[in-house]
Amino acid sequence: MLVRSNDPIPRAREALTYLQRQQIPFILLTNGGGKHEEERVKDLSERLEVPLDTSMFVQSHTPFADMDEYKDKTVLVAGGDEDKCQRVAQR
Repeated sequence: MLVRSNDPIPRAREALTYLQRQQIPFILLTNGGGKHEEERVKDLSERLEVPLDTSMFVQSHTPFADMDEYKDKTVLVAGGDEDKCQRVAQR
């Protein structure tokens, strides 16, 4: 866990910096939704002061991006505040 609510946990920045300096591959996982991967990565990168990109990040809805057979189908999107999940699903 790198972030609890909006606060980075102690030494999260140091841990990620170490992994990057040692060229140790890693990915960040979350069950969170409501933000597109680009937005979530930008936010985390700024808060942790560590350069991150979307190839290092998987959210609960990320695997669905490659399911082209559902692009033009009606799907149920539930959760989130207001219409955030709907906006993420429409991307």
